[in-house]
Amino acid sequence: MSFLRSFGVILFAALVPRAVSGACFEFEQDNGRSLFYFAEHEIEKGDPEAECAVVWIHGMNGGSSDAARVLRKKLAVSAEGRKVYCIAPSFNTSSALKNPDMREKTLFWDKENWRGGGRASNGEAGSFELVDRLCQKLVDRAKYPRLRRIVIAGFSAGGQFVGRYVAVGRPPQAEGVRYSFVAGGPSSYLYIDKRRMQDGKFAVPADPDPKFNDWRYGLDRRNGYAERLSPEEIMANLSSRSTLYLCGEADTDTKGKSLDKSQAAMLEGKNRYERFQIFQKYTELFPEWRKMLRFVSVPGAGHDRRRVVFVRPEFLALVLGSEDAPSDK
Repeated sequence: MSFLRSFGVILFAALVPRAVSGACFEFEQDNGRSLFYFAEHEIEKGDPEAECAVVWIHGMNGGSSDAARVLRKKLAVSAEGRKVYCIAPSFNTSSALKNPDMREKTLFWDKENWRGGGRASNGEAGSFELVDRLCQKLVDRAKYPRLRRIVIAGFSAGGQFVGRYVAVGRPPQAEGVRYSFVAGGPSSYLYIDKRRMQDGKFAVPADPDPKFNDWRYGLDRRNGYAERLSPEEIMANLSSRSTLYLCGEADTDTKGKSLDKSQAAMLEGKNRYERFQIFQKYTELFPEWRKMLRFVSVPGAGHDRRRVVFVRPEFLALVLGSEDAPSDK
């Protein structure tokens, strides 16, 4: 059901241009509450021409507007006649929902936990589970008969989401549909053991914060969605899922509000670009995982989703089908 039809007026309608950017719809899920998403049409409608779908995950405070608006404009120019369906779910925080009617209708999360698949604050559904459900609609051959690729991508907090989802996510499988994952400029990474960079080598920290390896930084104390998998199953996921990591070489700010400054994150490096470089080295400890990864440093770019992801040929190649699996070997 269209949010603009069923809800009448308000907030989202004023925020979203109706052209390339699409409109806002609701994905009814949980005791009358909905996940809202932005797309050019409702996901239930289907698209007989779409060859690829991009599920774009917004940044820290991006849930109340169309996080994929600029991406849709880029794809409209670059797709060369190939149809891409781009959907941007909104994992809204409570503080972003000022309108009391919206709070009644919308699933919302606290500031952090949606990035790691946590449950909504006002419902039972978790953010990873909801992406699973969206993908279930996309692999419906009756509605998307030509779909061959689903790219789950995000930037900043959305990049954190993707980096965890690729490890524990359960996207539905369908014959002929291939998934790829893209994480741009995340503030922290998921480590699969307790080693961190210490004096130029990877070792277990001697006197760390006792929570340094908790979920979303490590595999301890995982949430309900993530704890269903053993470490061996997580490694099997990582070793079979193509993932592209990107970061701007100038993404070195150490004071910005969006940079994770927790002790667990600081064990990964001082800033986003240093963490990106260290994480790349860390994955080399696991050859089967490493072969599924591509790391791209973007010269001169800071924390800018357009320069780091939207215009990058490596990202566009995944979306448009000219490259099946990342490789920087």
